Amino acid sequence: MRGATGLLLGVFMVTQTTMIGDAADDGERRTGQRMDGIAFAGLTFVGKLSGAVATIVFGLAVAAIGYSKGVPVTPAMRDGLWAAVTLVPAASVALSILPLLAYRVPERAATG
Repeated sequence: MRGATGLLLGVFMVTQTTMIGDAADDGERRTGQRMDGIAFAGLTFVGKLSGAVATIVFGLAVAAIGYSKGVPVTPAMRDGLWAAVTLVPAASVALSILPLLAYRVPERAATG
């Protein structure tokens, strides 16, 4: 299971860094300035922000299903928790595909 998780998360990690490199190359071509530092700092910030949002959403989901310490777990709680750890991340991944559909960086001009 860990191997599958690593493989699937690795695709996103490689895609993100590749897109940032392409965008930095395109920005340098347009402006003459290389902005790798700010681009990767933005990636780090977005990673931290998404982790915080995921924690908040999971906390709200756990509170919404009524789970708390010492309370017997009901089938409805179990189903709600299952949805929180499977369906919500799946929806998030589906939404993350949308920017990839519009992602276009012009090919490098051929140098002769």
